[in-house]
Amino acid sequence: MAIKLPLTVGLASLAISGLLVSAESEAAPKIDKGEIYFELNHTDGDLGIHGRVGADPWKRMLVFNHRRQLLLDLTPGWVLAWEGMSEISFESAEPNFDYLPPAEFFGRYPEGNYSLVGFSIHGQRMNFSVPVSHLLPAPAVSFVNGEPSAEDCDGALPEFADDDVVIHWEEVTHSHPTIGRINEPTEIESYEVVIEVEDADWKPSVLLPPDATEFEVPEELLELADDGQVKYEIIARGENKNQTAIESCFLVDL
Repeated sequence: MAIKLPLTVGLASLAISGLLVSAESEAAPKIDKGEIYFELNHTDGDLGIHGRVGADPWKRMLVFNHRRQLLLDLTPGWVLAWEGMSEISFESAEPNFDYLPPAEFFGRYPEGNYSLVGFSIHGQRMNFSVPVSHLLPAPAVSFVNGEPSAEDCDGALPEFADDDVVIHWEEVTHSHPTIGRINEPTEIESYEVVIEVEDADWKPSVLLPPDATEFEVPEELLELADDGQVKYEIIARGENKNQTAIESCFLVDL
């Protein structure tokens, strides 16, 4: 025998069913990108901690170390909190080694799984775990047109009289020889080359694959070097996101 429900009960049941389906089909907010890594400037001798977060709109984001100690509390204010944040990058100051030696720096930021804890604009909690490592890529050993690079930009610099300038570097296969986890095998995710000419509006930054070992400096940029000096930076970025940069300069007389 068929059982007939009153119309009001049937409609209510359909409404509740629809709400449940809607709730199940709407994904819970989440953090979908979280990075915490170290950046070493090998030439200048300084270290900093950096991070990136990408998530569904949030009104608060917390960063904890592996001991659950709070490192950072990000909270947008006023109308920005209504919209919510979706992506943000941060970096610490980078005091030089005379002020903060590497061992002391890494003592402040031990290895382990750090935590990102976010709260969506509707108050829902989002969690994300980030492994943090002291394994830094070794500094790239570089050459310009086959000549060894200058150790820094303050001493004698190689000089070139044509517009064909190629920066070359040796493949990085191990970690830093003296800082962090020493001389361990490491995998490189990418190299980045940055070229800088003083007073030029153009400062190209080129991301290259892990098997790249050279970069030709654009002629148009060389021609902008009024004082003849060109500065470059090579950043080796490991698969753990840690990165090590070297800086050098050369002269052109075109």
